[in-house]
Amino acid sequence: MSQFPLLSIHYNDEIIRAEDGSVIFSSANPIFVYLPENVRCLSSLRNLILDATGKQGVKRVKKIYYRYPAVVANGYFYKRFSLRTDEEVDLAIYWHVHHPDIHLLELFAILVDVTDSISSSHADDTQSTNPARGLLRV
Repeated sequence: MSQFPLLSIHYNDEIIRAEDGSVIFSSANPIFVYLPENVRCLSSLRNLILDATGKQGVKRVKKIYYRYPAVVANGYFYKRFSLRTDEEVDLAIYWHVHHPDIHLLELFAILVDVTDSISSSHADDTQSTNPARGLLRV
């Protein structure tokens, strides 16, 4: 790949459903980095997120969502997809590269303390509903 995608990393804030049903990743301080060519698997993507957020050794990545475009008559409609395997990470990058008019590859990461058990409660994965806009369970 001759050009590395620009990546926006949103973390521990909210995923919003717009009035048209499209998904929006929201955070007060998203991080923007170029996706290195060697990041093609889930573990390297998790490490990139932890390095970019400065949380290496303090937090771990519990979930990663990719915001992907679906073509509709008047533009794009965005959906979210949970990245759980190396193949899904590769597919997200492939999908993004084949939509050159979408300049930003967007991820939403849920970070938890490294001391939190993997089987811990899903309480940190839920979000309430705001009447002005729908917040999604992540």
